[in-house]
Amino acid sequence: MTYAQLIHNTESIASDLMGCGVRPWRRVALVCEDSIEYVVLSLAVLSLRATIVPVSPSLSATEQETLFERMGVHYVLRPPAEADAAGPGETLHLGAHRFAVIARGSAPDPDDEYRRLEPAFIRFSSGTTGASKGVLLSHKAIIDRTAAANRGLKITSDDTILWVLSMNYHFVVTILLFLREGATIVLAGSEMPRGLIRALSTERITFIYAAPFHYRLMSSAADITAGMLTAVRAAVSTAMALPESVSQSFKAKYGFQLSPAYGI
Repeated sequence: MTYAQLIHNTESIASDLMGCGVRPWRRVALVCEDSIEYVVLSLAVLSLRATIVPVSPSLSATEQETLFERMGVHYVLRPPAEADAAGPGETLHLGAHRFAVIARGSAPDPDDEYRRLEPAFIRFSSGTTGASKGVLLSHKAIIDRTAAANRGLKITSDDTILWVLSMNYHFVVTILLFLREGATIVLAGSEMPRGLIRALSTERITFIYAAPFHYRLMSSAADITAGMLTAVRAAVSTAMALPESVSQSFKAKYGFQLSPAYGI
């Protein structure tokens, strides 16, 4: 998908969401697998100044419903097959994919204090400190964070980024940063290690953002050779602390050090 197509699809979906009643400050729970569709839907919600509440499809129906209630979600956006039990809703068409937009009438209207926060994302996270909590990011915080992060990462439109993580837990200072700088993002998919091997063998990757699990795979898989990473200028490790054994085995095979970025 080109950037022109991305913008066109985003504007089209945003118009459809407005037709479904989505307005600024309304909280929209996004239940979607990692995909280009996830990116388009997120950008469409943000463009309306509504608030994204990312919800992992791996959660059970009960867990999802608990999150919807705790967050006071106004709309749920997800594939229709998963939405059937939740009642009727409007349907969006994005290429060959369909998504249901389900209004939840029980959610209270946003108050003035909430509006002043200009919320763009609210995600539940335990971070590194324990109890689960709602973490709010404003539109300004996204601009500030991506700008600050890129002073170190130096992402440009010349970069081709290998993406293997969950967008439900990693999106703002990664996907949005990469898009802001006009980089190319290669979605390896969830099928490991085949998706990883396919991406590395067919694309000239310059930047990797992954977890220690993926770097362990790269270090041990015979089908992933040192020659596949010759164009990589940086590889960031996140999601959990980087074990020393993974760091050492990766450097021994590829000749450069991983950059740990956990708990930032």
